[in-house]
Amino acid sequence: MRFGGYARRWLKTKTKLRPTTVELYEHLLERHVLPGLGDAPIGRITAATVREWNSTIRSGRISDTTAAKAYRLLRQIMQAAVDDRLIRENPCRIKGAAVEHSRERQIPTLDEVSLLADAIRRRVGRAGLRNATTIQV
Repeated sequence: MRFGGYARRWLKTKTKLRPTTVELYEHLLERHVLPGLGDAPIGRITAATVREWNSTIRSGRISDTTAAKAYRLLRQIMQAAVDDRLIRENPCRIKGAAVEHSRERQIPTLDEVSLLADAIRRRVGRAGLRNATTIQV
């Protein structure tokens, strides 16, 4: 059995997923997982195959977050194959591959928030709105 056929059938069995999750999984499968693994017989996908696939997708134009999501999806599908007794063990064993590394967002300081609020008040004031409306904004 080819991985692509199994993966698509697996996704159809996931009836309790939100529509947005199904869309995400379909996108990840079609754009990132199946191009490298779709034609492979599921029993021939080894840990080395997964490492090579992971390395390939991470060296392309894909964010670390998307690569981690694609890896987690592959791991879920391969675990289902273990549960279905198509393979003995899950070949997805790369430490840290499923972890998303997103940049920390900067939080504005109180002074920055105050400056922003003053700028908004001045701009709204020039628009000719009543003072009570400006305060509410």
